[in-house]
Formats: sequence, structure tokens, C-alpha cells
Amino acid sequence: MSLKKFLTRVKELLFKNYPNFFAFLFDEFPRYKISSRRRLSKDYTNLYIPPNIYQTWIVDVLGESHNIEHQKFKNINPNLNFIFYDQKKCDSYMRKNWKNHKIYSIYKSAKYGPMKADIFRYCIIYDKGGFYSDINKALSKPVSSFLSDDTRGVISFEKNLALILPSLTIGKVLDSPENLIIQWFFGFEKGHKFLELLINNIVHYGPMFEGKKYSKPKEAILSLTGPGMFTKTFREYLFKYGKSGITQVGIDFNNSSVYSMKGDWSRYLFSPAYEYSKNDGIFYSLNVK
Repeated sequence: MSLKKFLTRVKELLFKNYPNFFAFLFDEFPRYKISSRRRLSKDYTNLYIPPNIYQTWIVDVLGESHNIEHQKFKNINPNLNFIFYDQKKCDSYMRKNWKNHKIYSIYKSAKYGPMKADIFRYCIIYDKGGFYSDINKALSKPVSSFLSDDTRGVISFEKNLALILPSLTIGKVLDSPENLIIQWFFGFEKGHKFLELLINNIVHYGPMFEGKKYSKPKEAILSLTGPGMFTKTFREYLFKYGKSGITQVGIDFNNSSVYSMKGDWSRYLFSPAYEYSKNDGIFYSLNVK
């Protein structure tokens, strides 16, 4: 590891572990309200994916630096609506629209916010169609630049390897078969079969994680609701339905991924980073039958 990367990592760890101190030191207390925004331009030509980006976080405020970066992301996408849900709105949405589906039991029983955010994003994009983006991440290029008029789903790939390779048959239709698929940003048309498979897979595998403690709960979450399950299910989707209508956009959306906005650490004032949790389960009492 280079000295620059080492120092960056040390800085990241300090900010995540002591957000109150650094928020006071740099005046980064979250006080800038996250508002939904209607698109400023009608220049959007895709026929299937609605021009909406959904985002979520526990509360509806950001620190100053994070808010500035978030506004930049909005500004380069004037043809998209930005729609924000805080935790209360997510809970209400899931209760109203998914209470009769087994995924709701998984959602309610999840101990960690990132699990709830994972499930919420799959459910709302399945219901409404559109795009999802994590609140602390962005793309440096306009979202519409990655779409063709007939794109029904758009995905990209992480730099991280998936460890378990797909079959040779599926490998031939994936642009980067050895990589995990990004799930912090994606877009699909309403009712897309991939999202249906994904939601049902989480329900199917959820009981496997019940009653167990993990030295690093984050790893279990990444497997069940995060990029592990997203990648596994996308491969299954390709096997059943093929790649028609799916746009695959290189690694990190052709190097346009912004993985960490400046000042995004301030959000940990409201919820500690789950990556530091140890020796814990990922569910409260789970009741999925």
C-alpha cells in the first residue's frame, strides 16, 4: 500500500470512528435538508426506465461538504427527478406495499440499516421502475449517457472479484464475469424479472442466517442482501431470460463512479459504520415461513 493510500485510509477510519469530534472541528454537523427535486429538463429519451433516482438515509439532513457534492450529482442530471426517503418513509412504504410478502419479515427483522436500505431499493425499483443511488455515492457523468432508448436495465461492475465464477455459459454474456456487480447504483424498468428473482432469493436464503453470529456481520449482509446476492441473482436471471434489454457499463461505470463524496462521513453522527460491528447476528427474531 502506498503512503498516500495509507494516510487516506487512516483519515477515513478516524472520521468514521469519531464523527462528533471532526464535525465540531470542521463545522460539518448535518443540517442541510435533503429535498426531493423535480427534473429541470425534459431531455430524456429512454422508453422503459422512468426518469427517477431514489435515495435513502436514516435522516433527511447532510453535512455542508456532503450536501455540496450531492447537489453536484443532481446538477449533472437535470433530466432526472431525485426522490428521497428517510427511514420513517422507508418503513411506511414497506409496510404499505409489502406487508403481505415474506420480504417484509426480512426487512422488519434486519438489525442493520444497510440491510433495510438494500431491501427497500429492490422493492421500490421493482414497484415503480427508475434508478437507485446510495446517498454517499455518485456518477461523474450523466446517468442518461449510459442508456440507449431501449434499455430496460442498466448495471455496472465493481473492481472487486466475485471469488465464485459463473458458469462458462453465463460468463460469455457478462462483460466482466469475474467481477461483482455494483448494487449501489442501478436502474430497471417497473416489474423487472431480475428484481423479482432478487427479492425472492433474499426470502429464500434469509433463514440460513437466522440465529447465527458473525465475526464481521458486514460480510454476512453483503452476502444476503448486498452485492453478493445481487451478482448471484443477476447470473440466474441471465440463465433464465438472457441479456436482451440489459446495458452493461464496464467497470465502475467506465471509471465514473464516485465511491465516497467529500464529507460523507458526517452521516455517521446518526448511525455508526456497520463495518466495525463484530460478533453479532444480522437479524432479530426472524419469522419467515
